Amino acid sequence: MAFVSLNGSHFPTDQPLITSDNRGFKYGDGFFETIKVQNGSIQLMKYHFDRIVKSAFVLKMDISHLKKQTLVNDILDLCNKNNCLQSSRVRVAFFRCENDKAEYIIEAFPYEENKMLNYSIDIYPDIKKPVDVLSNLKTANYLPYILASLYARSKSLDDCLITNTKGNICDSTKANVFIIKNRVIRTPALTEGCVDGTMRKYLIQKAKESNIEIIETEITFDNILEADEVFLTNAIIGIQSVTKCEQRIYSDLVTQQLYEKLFQPFDQLIVD
Repeated sequence: MAFVSLNGSHFPTDQPLITSDNRGFKYGDGFFETIKVQNGSIQLMKYHFDRIVKSAFVLKMDISHLKKQTLVNDILDLCNKNNCLQSSRVRVAFFRCENDKAEYIIEAFPYEENKMLNYSIDIYPDIKKPVDVLSNLKTANYLPYILASLYARSKSLDDCLITNTKGNICDSTKANVFIIKNRVIRTPALTEGCVDGTMRKYLIQKAKESNIEIIETEITFDNILEADEVFLTNAIIGIQSVTKCEQRIYSDLVTQQLYEKLFQPFDQLIVD
């Protein structure tokens, strides 16, 4: 039997934990983190907790009762109980309760590494993402990304790109977007409305330490089609090369070099 954790206490997954007046359910009044546990350790925990603090501040939720080590212990305890401590995908959802205090539910699932050799994307045309104080957060209202995922599935694509109200690229339904042209690496700036991804932040920091320039800027769909390489990053997949967008076929030579230099060994990603 699998379990979930509510504020550190374990419950069977088939046991209801919230009522119909839960604000996360009724209003999308919350936010979430998706976290990878590998070999009994949490990857990028410092970045995740920093984003939790930022999200709570922006949404005016009180998490003063929650310490980072408490959350680490709760996550690892649940992974251990669900027999997925060696490799798991963890989701921590925060929602507002009385007096703006935030409570949290943790889910932990076994995860198998699955880097796709052929990865196709396209642009999602129907919804434009606004650029505002919420844009960089992973809020409980994720409808643009859900609808874009459904669009990708209907077109037999692996992912879709989300654009902002200016028509520039924000990110994909699952990840942050990077392009390479003439060996120059670029990614949408936070001011373009992309999620402030933990793996994005890690990559930019490690690249700077290695004297590799990554330019945060505006990126158009034409830039995507004209790029030599395109890759995606998130906390679970790490880095995923894109093979195709419309009729454009990409190489992955520089992406592979970047991966070997900055993403291996995985122990590097255990950032406390």
